[in-house]
Amino acid sequence: MHKEHVRGLVGITLVSAVAFTAAFGLKSTMKTEEEVYHGIQLEGNVEDMQVAQTDSIQSIGKVTDKSGKITGYVLTVKENGYGGEMLVDVALSADGKQTLGVHVGENQETEGIGSNVTKKEFLEQFKGMATPVYMEGVESSVTGGTKEDAIADKKLKDGTYLAKAQEADDNGFVEQVEIKVANGKITSVIWDCVKEDGTTKRKLADDGQYVMTEDGLTWTEQADALAKTIIENQSMASIGMNEQGKTDTVAGVSIYIGGFANLLEQCLEQADASEKVTLKDGEYIAKADTADDNGFVEQVTMTIKDGKITNVNWDCIKEDGTKKSKLADDGQYVMTEDGLTWTEQAKALSEAVIKNQSVDGVGMNEQGKTDTVAGVSIYIGGFVNLVENCLEQAGNVKANEEAKPTTGTEIDAISGATISSKAVARAIDKAYAYVLEMNQ
Repeated sequence: MHKEHVRGLVGITLVSAVAFTAAFGLKSTMKTEEEVYHGIQLEGNVEDMQVAQTDSIQSIGKVTDKSGKITGYVLTVKENGYGGEMLVDVALSADGKQTLGVHVGENQETEGIGSNVTKKEFLEQFKGMATPVYMEGVESSVTGGTKEDAIADKKLKDGTYLAKAQEADDNGFVEQVEIKVANGKITSVIWDCVKEDGTTKRKLADDGQYVMTEDGLTWTEQADALAKTIIENQSMASIGMNEQGKTDTVAGVSIYIGGFANLLEQCLEQADASEKVTLKDGEYIAKADTADDNGFVEQVTMTIKDGKITNVNWDCIKEDGTKKSKLADDGQYVMTEDGLTWTEQAKALSEAVIKNQSVDGVGMNEQGKTDTVAGVSIYIGGFVNLVENCLEQAGNVKANEEAKPTTGTEIDAISGATISSKAVARAIDKAYAYVLEMNQ
């Protein structure tokens, strides 16, 4: 887990903010001028506006120049990520229409995967970005709508899809969600928690060994109530998950459903067939920027014919021309004694991309491994990035692409860290909505 201690706003000089306090019931404390605030480069003084904590907005400060003019605001927003709660600092211009910077503080995201949202490469893109910030499937705090409902606006491919949590909880249970899609509709949703020895929370609940309340629904009944709601409405919004990760709409359900929602979303991403691409015929090559510790540079070569992916070749090549595929074929690069060779695993991944005409077919999880391609155990993060690069070169024009918003900026999630990325986008959106309301 990635942890970073986040301190509150530090200040020593009291100043008056009568108008601000009258409008919002806030008190203010002047801060000493700092060049960097929670990793965000700011100019001017930061004045702490003490707010009564809400579910999302934990603190707010206003940035003023030497003349006392307000030049921006800094808000600390609590948001639910993949591993749990995270704190996101969002600096906005005085009118809220531009981000001055974003910093991700305390969080519980998976190290090396979800925790990548804390990295400079991801966060620097937000500096100077026009608000609101859009990301597919993220509900707008301003309009109340979504750019795309996680279910309702997707074209789902028939099949069975499974998503599992990356770690067991304190009791040794690993959450998992399995959905079935038939005729483009969700027909089954099964949520369970399974121990390493095969013990399931459903079975314990049914046997009376896992009791929630004396007279309320059992854990299994609550899980089934959520599943029924999803199936009947074909919409993620129907379960009405609030800021505490509880449902506001499904009667009798009191358990935390954040994990269920996250895993269901992963299943839907696997099943999503709504993004079709128009690809230009030709051969495309994408290479990693740097060599790995063994001197290998990853590269993917892709062939497009008649607008379809017809060939994908993944290899790792040293400066002297040595190929990992050749070493594997010659028995000099062994993965396991009885498993697939590196070359065979690379071929299996390539076949999955060709079959699905999408990198989604490889089902990369939070650890950068595949959940869907049998026999493949190697890290595939580099492969996925390079395939996406080739597709971008080939055009990557969405056949059903909607008109872009006339204001704001659309961003993409970090590959393999969609849920963590969306959490940051939601935090920015909530800060934006708060500043808009404050300025009214």
